[in-house]
Amino acid sequence: TNKFIPRKAKTYPLKVEYRGNPSFSRDILVVFGFLDKEPINFIINHWPSRGGGKPSIGQRFKAGELNRKIIDSILNVNPKSRIITMGDFNDDPGDPSVKVALKTKSKKNETKINEMYNPMEFLHEEKYYWTYLYKGKGNMLDQLIVSGSLLEDDSKLRFLKAGVFNKKWLLNGREKGRWAGYPTSNVIYGKFDPEGYSDHLPVFLYLAKEIN
Repeated sequence: TNKFIPRKAKTYPLKVEYRGNPSFSRDILVVFGFLDKEPINFIINHWPSRGGGKPSIGQRFKAGELNRKIIDSILNVNPKSRIITMGDFNDDPGDPSVKVALKTKSKKNETKINEMYNPMEFLHEEKYYWTYLYKGKGNMLDQLIVSGSLLEDDSKLRFLKAGVFNKKWLLNGREKGRWAGYPTSNVIYGKFDPEGYSDHLPVFLYLAKEIN
């Protein structure tokens, strides 16, 4: 069976401000290990909420910049390092925090080995997929972004495709009322609902390994 064996982990604090005052956000977690014996780095994110309005836009931009700094530090050691940065970015693939600060690419054939390819951008902007609904508008807040090294034809571990797990049973838990058609959350009006799952849809990707 394919297993991920972690070897090293490190957290990076995200120092942000809110309305000119120091604020706090979740750390960014970086884990290095071996996936089916192949070295790979995972960057785990949960960026600042959109609930802060316009001031929170800058917070997420800083999160994108910190991500890029982490990625560059890994690539400086080994330009062919395999990297997947993922999580709840609280922004869409085309937003500045992802597109500008994190410097993602939307096309595989235009992604160099030291760049990051975001397959969720095509899914959101061309296929209209989403992972979160707000006032009926779909957002692709949950993303999986891969390094160019995972796109190389000669890579022993290669990215194939990404997707959103959007089965009907995740959406139709409440067929009436305000939340009809939304992901079936496990929290409703501040109370835990054991029949719910999450207010976000899961995302996934496929990696292929070369077999000698």
